[in-house]
Amino acid sequence: MSDLTQSIVMSGGFFALMLVTQFGTRSLSTHRILASVGIVVGVGFSYLEAAPTDAHSLAAYAVAVGVGLVFAGLATATTRSWIDAATGKRMTRCGTAFLAVWATAMLLRVVFVWAVSDDASFRTWVGEQMASLHLTPAVIAPFFVLWALTMVGGRVTALVVRTPRTSAPRVA
Repeated sequence: MSDLTQSIVMSGGFFALMLVTQFGTRSLSTHRILASVGIVVGVGFSYLEAAPTDAHSLAAYAVAVGVGLVFAGLATATTRSWIDAATGKRMTRCGTAFLAVWATAMLLRVVFVWAVSDDASFRTWVGEQMASLHLTPAVIAPFFVLWALTMVGGRVTALVVRTPRTSAPRVA
């Protein structure tokens, strides 16, 4: 499988997972939280177990976590949460703005992989930048996986912390 195909499959899978498990009005149950995080971590493990761990790679991963936190913040900001007065359950509502955040993150990955694969000048520029930062191409997949993991984990954490303080749905 080519890098581009793999990127599309993986990015599409993450996007589909978020669409199926988060879009619309949902309960924020422990099961739902663990299922979302568990699937992403399970997929991510295969990419992270052989990830380079030298100091330069770890710095790149720190950037990935930072980018993931930014997108987690955006995804959280586009998610409404409250405690249902009738059932006492924590609830969330995600709409098109949430999907747009996830679609943007996934498209950025696919476009990057496409450009590195199919645009010689971009590939050369990325290679020069990576060489100057003492990075190998082996950091690219873990970078994007850590970004996605941080998006999911950051958003879930923020919702769990925020929801008990909310008593009614907030309208955008």
